[in-house]
Amino acid sequence: MNENLTGPSEALISAFQKFIQDDALRIVETEALNHFQNSFVYQGFTDKNLVKWPARKIPRRKNGKQITGKTLEKWKAKNEGRALLISHASDTKGTHMANSITSELAPGKVTIVVDKPYAQVHNDGLRAGRPPGFTMPQRQFIGPSEKLEQKIQTKLEKEIDKLIKKF
Repeated sequence: MNENLTGPSEALISAFQKFIQDDALRIVETEALNHFQNSFVYQGFTDKNLVKWPARKIPRRKNGKQITGKTLEKWKAKNEGRALLISHASDTKGTHMANSITSELAPGKVTIVVDKPYAQVHNDGLRAGRPPGFTMPQRQFIGPSEKLEQKIQTKLEKEIDKLIKKF
């Protein structure tokens, strides 16, 4: 018995190679940037589930003196309800950490970069340059995430299905 089986067409193979070289990394890049920037929208990090960031603590002391009265009320008015890790609306320096998340593409690799020197302190909850012994509460916004991996896989599968249907 002699069967003539034909494999994928040259055009499909070429299109698939182009997809892997160009489009697949762009999908990973876009999904990762959106996922990590959404941490600031959701005020928490999503790995398997969303883990909300701890709220700001109301300061009790400043320069060794207890904060009360108008000073405390001023702090509350300025900070209560304001999103975490987002600059004040009046801040003209443009220090929003979400806006500092960028990417670098290299052959076969996407690297996500945050260019703020204090980003790791917030992301990991590390010792900060504040009063002795002060540790910043962890407010993770970037890192490994099952939800992100699922989003990337779903998007890649969808795009591969569209590519196959063309041929």
